[in-house]
Amino acid sequence: MPRELLVIGFEAPEWDVASADEFERLLAPAIDTREVIIDLSTVNYIDSTCLSKLVGLYRRRVVRHGYPPCHLVVATPAVARRLSVARLDHLWPIHKTLGEARAALGRDQQPTGMGSP
Repeated sequence: MPRELLVIGFEAPEWDVASADEFERLLAPAIDTREVIIDLSTVNYIDSTCLSKLVGLYRRRVVRHGYPPCHLVVATPAVARRLSVARLDHLWPIHKTLGEARAALGRDQQPTGMGSP
């Protein structure tokens, strides 16, 4: 049986302190799934509160459970820059498209998806 691939997408273009709880709720299924892609391709702003939620997810997945890091899809220069400035771009494999992320995981089939309402 193939391992499950979870793709978490975010429809809202901006994620900040006001939406951090929703951001964390959307990330929650990634804690217990081995292969995860977090698709931030439509996000053009993410603040430090939501970045800290990503770091918390990394700690729970990688440090506690021993899972590999999630793959991130980051298409906007502003989000890529925030990850780089915070030196978080070293924690996760980052891809410009969902197709690149799926290929990096050796996946051809459609993933199980989740997204923001």
